[in-house]
Amino acid sequence: ESGEQIIVLEFQTYWKESKCLDLLDYRNDFKRKYALPIKTYMLLFTESGTAVNKYEDEEVVFNFNLVKMWEILAKDYLDDEFIKLWPFIPLMKDGLKYVERIERELYQSKLEEKVDLLTILSIFVGLRDKKLALELLKRGRHIMIESPVYEIIEKEESENPKLNIF
Repeated sequence: ESGEQIIVLEFQTYWKESKCLDLLDYRNDFKRKYALPIKTYMLLFTESGTAVNKYEDEEVVFNFNLVKMWEILAKDYLDDEFIKLWPFIPLMKDGLKYVERIERELYQSKLEEKVDLLTILSIFVGLRDKKLALELLKRGRHIMIESPVYEIIEKEESENPKLNIF
């Protein structure tokens, strides 16, 4: 479509039908505020057999774009042009087999955001393979401590020692 429009993105780790209502709320808030065309997306990170791109009740039918990350082919996003999307690759089809390559290339990159990208990579790997995520965290701890995300994790660990991952 041409012209101005609003893209609403909802990132969900796990499928919950109730999140469709939140998405509808966000969409309606933007529609009310800006009166522009809206495209609504939910990116679902973990596989679900019940996830659908529609919410329906006795009065409302709401269709949105559901992106099932596990159905996207990881190999299609390995080019450098997608480097800032690389942390999402472990969530994609066959994505775990590229994790070490992604970690190495991000680590060697000159990107200003590489610390955050490596931290996010570890978090997303953890949704698919906790053991591999722990390895990434241990290997990259020295660089990840520069990330604000690391500070948040460290604070949570000090408040709840059961969460200790380092």
